[in-house]
Amino acid sequence: MTKAIAFYLPQYHEIPENNKWWGQGYTEWTGVRRARPWFEGHVQPKPPTELGYYDLTNVSVMHQQVELARSHSIHGFCFYHYWFSGKRLLETPVNNFINDKSINFPFMICWANENWTRKWDGRDNDVLIKQEYKADDAEKFIKDIEYILKDERYIEIEGKKVLLVYRTEKIPQVALWTQKVREVASSFGVDLYLVRCEGFHECHPHEVGFDAAYEFPPLRCLTQEVPKIKRDPGFTGFIYDYNKAIATTKERVEIPYKLFRGVMTSWDNSPRIEGRGHVVVGSTPEKYEEWLSNAVEWTDTYHKYHERFVFINAWNEHGESAALEPCEPYSRGYLEATKRILG
Repeated sequence: MTKAIAFYLPQYHEIPENNKWWGQGYTEWTGVRRARPWFEGHVQPKPPTELGYYDLTNVSVMHQQVELARSHSIHGFCFYHYWFSGKRLLETPVNNFINDKSINFPFMICWANENWTRKWDGRDNDVLIKQEYKADDAEKFIKDIEYILKDERYIEIEGKKVLLVYRTEKIPQVALWTQKVREVASSFGVDLYLVRCEGFHECHPHEVGFDAAYEFPPLRCLTQEVPKIKRDPGFTGFIYDYNKAIATTKERVEIPYKLFRGVMTSWDNSPRIEGRGHVVVGSTPEKYEEWLSNAVEWTDTYHKYHERFVFINAWNEHGESAALEPCEPYSRGYLEATKRILG
């Protein structure tokens, strides 16, 4: 049976850095609360329903999330991990998860190795905190997450801990980096299964020392804008069709390397960057169910049973309208669709 892993955003609690950069009290909810429609048919805002505007320093929230996820056939979470040459950000939720052994739920992490910038684009303009990639960072990084990798709930493939990396093309001499992290992890008894994100730089994973790749919609699948939609004059973003995103991914069948398929509930990052952003229109739980069904069928066909994973964007990316977690306008709709396919 294919197992669904949902990406998990930890940015639902205050940290000093965000208060400094964005204003006192800033969390991901800040953008969600101020969201508004920017064109005809644009569905915003999308407030959370069952769990409300929670604070992830409260571990009871994670218990509720896990219960919702498990009861709707989500196998595990993939926490975003923010690490900058020894400095961690937003680490409290995963630490709370690890420290509470009563949360019996599989998980893994994805090193989100982008610069943090004021424009939310990871580019080198107006950088808030930068990825330095210092000479000893590979060793420091893997040692710093040793306690995470050794948690008994951490997801494995054939005894190897699955570690995702978001922007492999950003890492200087990435093949040497992967060699080093494997060596250091092995020194403390951990074998790694490294997975790179597709969509920024295309290559065979083995060329850069990785075992596999993962799809991350909306990357790769947003290829053509929707024309003739009446827009607010202040909106300078881009509008895409969810149906065409599904069609684009269905065209990929024969893939010459290990690939974990990805689906997204929806996508709209205009709450984060007012008046701009990329917005996908036309998503419903039923269409998401079609996409997930295709991904699961493909995975069952091409992967061995121990490698049957699909990645869902996302559990709680409310600022980008990519959320399985109950919110307007469909509440549990995407969760129930997931359960129909994987339950």
